[in-house]
This record gives sequence, C-alpha cells and structure tokens, in this order.
Amino acid sequence: MLQLRFLIPSVALLAGCNCFGGGAGGSGTASAGGASADAAAGGDARAAVIELLEQHRKALLAKDVATLERIWTDDFTFINYRGQLLTRANRLENVRTGATSFKSIQFNDEVVQVHGDSAVLTGVVTLEGQYSGEEGSGAFRFMSVCSRRGGNWQIAALQMTKAGK
Repeated sequence: MLQLRFLIPSVALLAGCNCFGGGAGGSGTASAGGASADAAAGGDARAAVIELLEQHRKALLAKDVATLERIWTDDFTFINYRGQLLTRANRLENVRTGATSFKSIQFNDEVVQVHGDSAVLTGVVTLEGQYSGEEGSGAFRFMSVCSRRGGNWQIAALQMTKAGK
C-alpha cells in the first residue's frame, strides 16, 4: 500500500500532466455540473467523490464525528488556510469539542480528476465558522485528495487557501 507521502506527489504529478494535455487515457476532469469526454469511464467515480464532498459538508455542519471517522482515512491530514498541519485526531478532537464548528458551508466550481483509485477534488468553499477556536469565515480554494479503499471513497488529505478577490 502506498504511503500518503508518496500518493500526494504522484496524484499531483498526474493532475499536472492532465492539465497540460499530457494525461493518459482513462483520466479526465469533470465539474459537478458538467460532463467530460470520458464520462463513461470515470463518471461513477466522479459522482461518488462529489457525494463524498456532500457527506463531508453535512457531517461538519452537524458535528457528526462518526461520519467524519468513516470518510477520513486513518492517515488523513488537513492543512488549514493558516498553513497549520492537523492530523485526523486533531481534527476530530476540534469537532468533538466545538473548537471547529460551522454555521454554513457552500461549495462552488468543483472539479474532479480521477486517476484509478485516487482522485483530486478542487473548488471554492465559502464558510461561516471557526477553525481550532479561531474565526475562519470566508472564501477559500481547496484541494482534496481522495482514495478508494475497499470499494469506498475516503478523504486522505485536504488543503485550503484563502481565495483572492
């Protein structure tokens, strides 16, 4: 099994190749609202990753730790918009205690790139809430690396960056 430190650069490399027209057959992109040229090959995976995003949104709003434990890989990492690295255990504790809580979460411009049992999800999220006990509202670009393990999609890594104006 690939370790996450090898998975992220590999997926990023594949995503970069695809963005510059060098992607191999069988990988492609699709937005949540559109279809790609190879939708038949990866459409089910793309739909599953978009559904995973919605489960993630609902679980964060409801502070549903059980769902987060299910949809985050054991080695899940999160880099918040302040550049802080948090582990799965850190994030779960923040949700349990209310240090991380949200009043609203809205996603836009989602794009899914599927590469076998891995996928890169990018988009913009507008949040009203707090991270680790500090104000965290605003618009952010995000990139999430998802992995299909045992037939189920999970979030392996998530990074957010304050969106420009």
